[in-house]
Amino acid sequence: MRLTGLMKKDIASPVAAGLVTAVVGFSSSFVLVLEGLKHVGASPQQALSGLIAVTLAFSAGMTWLAWRTRVPMTMAWSTPGAALLLTTAAPSTGFAGAVGAFLVCGALVALCGVVKPLERFVMTMPVSLTQALLAGVLVPICVQPFASAGRSPAAILPLLAVYALMSLWAPRWAVPAVLLVALVESAAGFAASGRPWAWTPPQLVLTAPVLDLQAILSIGLGLFIVTMAAQNLTGIGVLRSFGHTPPWRASMLTCGLASAAGAPFGAHASNLSSLSAAIALGEMSGRDPRTKWWATPAAAAVYLLLALSAASLVVLMAEAPEGVMAALAGLALLPTFSSNSAAALADRRFAAANGVVLLIGASGVTIAGFSSSVVAFATGLVLHAVVRRR
Repeated sequence: MRLTGLMKKDIASPVAAGLVTAVVGFSSSFVLVLEGLKHVGASPQQALSGLIAVTLAFSAGMTWLAWRTRVPMTMAWSTPGAALLLTTAAPSTGFAGAVGAFLVCGALVALCGVVKPLERFVMTMPVSLTQALLAGVLVPICVQPFASAGRSPAAILPLLAVYALMSLWAPRWAVPAVLLVALVESAAGFAASGRPWAWTPPQLVLTAPVLDLQAILSIGLGLFIVTMAAQNLTGIGVLRSFGHTPPWRASMLTCGLASAAGAPFGAHASNLSSLSAAIALGEMSGRDPRTKWWATPAAAAVYLLLALSAASLVVLMAEAPEGVMAALAGLALLPTFSSNSAAALADRRFAAANGVVLLIGASGVTIAGFSSSVVAFATGLVLHAVVRRR
């Protein structure tokens, strides 16, 4: 009896950690995913389908990985990838071209698990270069909360105030708290409209992919680079920092196949979690390493419930005041921008080169069909090679 009670207690802790992991992970950036998909041509219905599909895909993927390894391996949508979509022009072939690029990205991620030269290339990406690249991609998004405050101060200033206060006292819950304030503002707008609110069933929308070379160059390659560098590699690093040895081949195949499976329904990319993984791996999930992995199926179950509720949530958020959605996306990425830009420029040897990469990434320039992220990455590789040679 005592042993049964102990096991229940040991499982209760990781289950609670999984719940927190899912709530924080979903609430922190689902707006960014929706806005990113719309920016590359998705209709509101297609963007919502993409959000639901990517959530279902990575939930299934991480449950399988955790069951296979008995390690609390968590997955998520590519937050940096969604940020990249916000800074990339929609392809001439519309959202179908973007979906084709999503498929190519998923295939490249899967190939990283089986093709050794591609794996070696990814593993040898200079860390400070990828940090500068991500920081540059995030610049146009992270300025939005402050730009929006000038246009809609009554709606945006409360968000900034809540974010600032929560960042001091409970940083992990800063974005969920801001989301709660935004939901209150949206609910007030919805009530003022006089429309009844009811639960809206989720619906997946199939979009036939088009393999458009321009979209592959501007979206697919950039999405692959930032997802691998900012999510999968750092996700592996987080797992190792907690004493785990994650299987590279199985992890990349799972992430790639999950991305490819969700792409026809609008999902952009699934990857190993790096931003919220520490919750499932840390002390919150208990001290018994034999039961910590239960945090993963618990998180997957909560993600499933959130996916089923996403349509109703989006209906409510549609009544948000002007600028609120952009402000939410920017505030969600401020910590990532701060940490990556600081780390990239702190590397004195490559500071000048990384500064150029950051600025190119932020410029939004497109050269020969290649997006600013791909141009920035290629330029950074050349500059880093020159610095090392000197």
